[in-house]
Amino acid sequence: MNLEITQNLFDQGLWPEAITAAEQALAAMPATQAHDPAVQSPHPDTIALLCLMGAAAHQLGDAARATAAFEAVVQQQPDLPEHWNNYATALRDLGQKPEALAAYARASTLGADDAWYHFNVAALLMDMQQPHEALPHFNAAHAQAPQEAEIACTLAETLLAVLALEDARKVAAGWRQWQNLFDALLPRLASLLLQLGELESGAEVLKLALLVDPRDDDSQAELIGLLERNNQLVEAEQRLSSWRLPATANAETRARRAALAGQLAQRRGEHVEAVQHFKAALPQGDRVLAEPDLLFALGKSQDALGQAEACMATLADAHAAQMRQLATTHPNLRQEQPFYIADFSARHEDVLNWRDSRAEGEPLSPLFVVAFPRSGTTLLEQCLDAHPGLCAMDEQPFLQKAIEDLQEQGAVYPERMADLSPAQLQAVRQRYFERVASRVHLQPGQRLVDKNPLNLLRLPAIKRLFPDATVLLVQRHPCDVLLSCYMQPFRAPEFARLCRSLDTLAVAYAKAFRFFYEQQMLLGSHVIELRYETLTQGLEADTRRICEAVGLPWHAGMLDPAAHALKKGYISTPSYHQVVQPLNRKAVDRWRRYERYFEPVLPLLQPMMQRWGYA
Repeated sequence: MNLEITQNLFDQGLWPEAITAAEQALAAMPATQAHDPAVQSPHPDTIALLCLMGAAAHQLGDAARATAAFEAVVQQQPDLPEHWNNYATALRDLGQKPEALAAYARASTLGADDAWYHFNVAALLMDMQQPHEALPHFNAAHAQAPQEAEIACTLAETLLAVLALEDARKVAAGWRQWQNLFDALLPRLASLLLQLGELESGAEVLKLALLVDPRDDDSQAELIGLLERNNQLVEAEQRLSSWRLPATANAETRARRAALAGQLAQRRGEHVEAVQHFKAALPQGDRVLAEPDLLFALGKSQDALGQAEACMATLADAHAAQMRQLATTHPNLRQEQPFYIADFSARHEDVLNWRDSRAEGEPLSPLFVVAFPRSGTTLLEQCLDAHPGLCAMDEQPFLQKAIEDLQEQGAVYPERMADLSPAQLQAVRQRYFERVASRVHLQPGQRLVDKNPLNLLRLPAIKRLFPDATVLLVQRHPCDVLLSCYMQPFRAPEFARLCRSLDTLAVAYAKAFRFFYEQQMLLGSHVIELRYETLTQGLEADTRRICEAVGLPWHAGMLDPAAHALKKGYISTPSYHQVVQPLNRKAVDRWRRYERYFEPVLPLLQPMMQRWGYA
């Protein structure tokens, strides 16, 4: 009867009452039957009551009580893998990760091999910042339960985290057939699809997420963060103000809410409030323990308040945290000099023999927007995308994929490409546009805008594949570029490592432009140079110049990139929050506040400053 009462309370979701009933039932049993591990055959209800108690405590987030209950279970029935699995999950929730991993290993030796066992092990390994070790378990779980929504979504998120984008898209593509796509998972799925460039599907799922009111704090936080990231600030503010944390909320949840409040205050320009929220979100008030993103956000508001020294100290902590994170998530990160691709150049004798006859009916050559990151390329991209004759696809690695295709055709890139036949070049271009079609649909006669700043380093591929293409090079004061890069939590591991100091950034910057101009002198590509500082003063002259160069009539919609960006929705680049603002010059000469930090690297930057006329 006591077991039946406890089970009924549990089935109704009355977790505290179920725990109380289980405790009373266990207390009423003889001690030797209920808890003594030496007893060979415990009371038949004991294990069931302990399991219900542990499961109810897990639902309440009471990891200590859940762990104690499941520990008692494995002491009394040590040979059942499901008990060790439950015990391991409770230990994981309690933060005892090595002990949890050992308990999962014990479950495995007893025969645990189902989808949820592998999923739980993978989730623990992700907690331990070991995504590459987690992936085989996620794949095993997905193979056994391919339509289980939480497994598939988490696998795709992990693939995205390790930058296996195509694999992530393949998993996420089947989301309409997933089973058990519960409300709390919708914000995560929407965020995943948007980050993968599946804008229509992401917007569709986001609408579904907004129709429900997730009851758990994690999904509330996920949804608010997604709305902010999608520039839906009014909705994000409303969600945050209506989110009332229960008195039992743990420190992690409170910190996450404080960080979101800081993010939205930052978007409002209320940086004093933002700093307060970000500092409240620091774990135990210690910056050393903080996540890199939180520290980067804090540094951004300190910069806006003119607190240069505090900002640089925070950013130093942010990069240190990011490097510690990369050491665990990407232990095999290459350590060679920055921009390895720029160590190899096209050769004059080879270029003289380049031949290509474009076939009739091939799409028009793209406009390539290149620069060093954080130079204003997203602003220019939104201007161009507002023209009905142009279509941007957000930042994609398709030109790098085309280089890999050229190599598969037998080219030694970039030194020996003369022997490629017109048919081979056409095949590579066709594959390039097939990839483009997976992101955007080009209308007849519409020209693609391929904006990827570091295609700056792929000028030989642009010239070989699209000899008549126009390349738009965006210049910005080198010190402002480096400062902006230093302040960003870039996701690409190699570039994040490059941005860890102004010294490493300056070396990479000088190398990138030395390569670009040397190759441009050799290749004679059609390059239009534009200046960020001029763009922020007004867009008409430069947009007219671009339209004239590519044979398009000028379009007045190009003058309001902020309105176009808001209409477009999700923007993948770090400047997603800046491009939706009216043109302003807040970031021009921002580096002057940090001039003493730049003194050691100015000699490396001087050639570009002189070339472009910066004082």
